[in-house]
Amino acid sequence: MVIGRLLKNWPKEHKLQSLVMKSASAFDRNLEKLLDTYRGEFGLMTLNLQGNYLHSAAGSRTQYANYEYLLDVEKEVARVHNAKTTWIYHSGFFANVGALESVALPGDAIVYEELVHASTHQGMSISSAACKLPFRHNDPTSLRDSIIICVESSYNINGDICPLKECVEVAKELFPLGYAQFIIGEAHSMGVLEIAIRIHMCSKALAFTGGFSMPSVILCCKTVRRAMIHRARCLTYSGAPSMPMPQARLQAIIKYFFHQLTANAAWERAVDAGLLSYPLAEDWELREVQSHVVPIHTRPRHEQYLFFHMSLAGMNAYNISYPIVPKGSSLVRMIFHAHNTEHKVDIAVAAICDWAAEMLDIEASGSTTALPKAAHQVYAMQAAIA
Repeated sequence: MVIGRLLKNWPKEHKLQSLVMKSASAFDRNLEKLLDTYRGEFGLMTLNLQGNYLHSAAGSRTQYANYEYLLDVEKEVARVHNAKTTWIYHSGFFANVGALESVALPGDAIVYEELVHASTHQGMSISSAACKLPFRHNDPTSLRDSIIICVESSYNINGDICPLKECVEVAKELFPLGYAQFIIGEAHSMGVLEIAIRIHMCSKALAFTGGFSMPSVILCCKTVRRAMIHRARCLTYSGAPSMPMPQARLQAIIKYFFHQLTANAAWERAVDAGLLSYPLAEDWELREVQSHVVPIHTRPRHEQYLFFHMSLAGMNAYNISYPIVPKGSSLVRMIFHAHNTEHKVDIAVAAICDWAAEMLDIEASGSTTALPKAAHQVYAMQAAIA
């Protein structure tokens, strides 16, 4: 029965497409032209329907795990988001890698926002694109001569918002025939429309343990989906997604964090002294939706000290400096999740503000060699290991 369904789908998938796509964008036509080469010479990888979900490891969706419930969920997600089709995958990182691996053709150029995620850089590195050029953060006017433009709707490091509408307008002006297309990462957001490829990693923005009942979903057209199935090895040769997990909401806990942080006197003193900054905390009450990405900007090297302090307090935070961010920049980043409680928020706020108060006291003492207590403790642990 399985082989019979596969053979039934084979002729449909191998019908040449590029010559009948006169109204499609140049981007889609070029992809289908490449896929037609595979159809005619080597054969195109074809998905086979596998029936009901089994509670076992069944391998790749291109082999044994293309279950009916996955197809049903994909159809519903496409309907809700006004997409032509979708592709559900178990990892947002590899969804991004696979999209770039599959749609960038030899001779193409990729123009990417300078703060895009590491997965975008990985995808570009294994793609066939001839040229990869960065453009300035949130600056649509710096877009030039591109075919695939990589951005994020809400940035992984700073938590600020991409001026996507302005970027699209510039691209349409430069490439009226549709040679320029966007790939947008929505790991920290949801709801962008009319973009060629949208990648949701919904464990963050929607607070699922998996995106749209799975860890990630790619919203695209059928041409892009076919290209990914056939060309994106990291997608097609990995295990199928696991069963869905429940949703939770984050906004209330994020607003509680903003309230507690900005009401703390030590935080105000640290901001006034230029010790710390968190642009998203300014006028946060005026925003209807809050970002769950928390970038606390510090002076150079201070990101390590704050990271030490928060780690010893049991907080999951990351110190970030060059080359991940521009030279001279440094920050500690936290991300809120559905399981966080007000008690955990109180601990995080106390850790940030206690560290800030300690650093202000050190500066007031005039010492140029004193270190905060957490740094002393970590360096002592490091010395003991050595």
